[in-house]
Amino acid sequence: MLTLFGTNLLSLARFNEARECFLKILPRTDQDRFLHSILLNNIAYADALVGGPELLAEADRYSAEAMKTLSWVPSIKGTRGTVLSELGKLDEAVPLLREVMLTHDDPHNRAQNACLLAIAEARRGDLVAARRYLEEARKFDPKCFLLERAQNFLDGTKPGT
Repeated sequence: MLTLFGTNLLSLARFNEARECFLKILPRTDQDRFLHSILLNNIAYADALVGGPELLAEADRYSAEAMKTLSWVPSIKGTRGTVLSELGKLDEAVPLLREVMLTHDDPHNRAQNACLLAIAEARRGDLVAARRYLEEARKFDPKCFLLERAQNFLDGTKPGT
């Protein structure tokens, strides 16, 4: 129940609260490496969305560890791409985010990755690609919780920054 609650909190952009839910469950998953990796991934995603040096360092460790166990899972790849983007490792992040956006079955998850691609492309200075990804995100899921974040990022980005 806490995992589902944490996931719902993510969708409400209540990232710190979602992180706390996942952290409560993590000690209970030591005997199941797949479940443990999923929880590490969820914490890493929340960490990346909250930001800050300490949480990004944790997100980097946790998402890398989750990738070791579940590298074929689209959401795990998307989280790794998100973390790498937040760390400024855009050349590593963009291919992962693009792959997940193109292959994930769930439109909501595709929209999240499109929003994150919009932010990554804006960071790389390609505002045309960033806007294109933002429009794709709106098509995938017009209620995606990352749309406003991506739009705000693009609105604050000047060419060449």
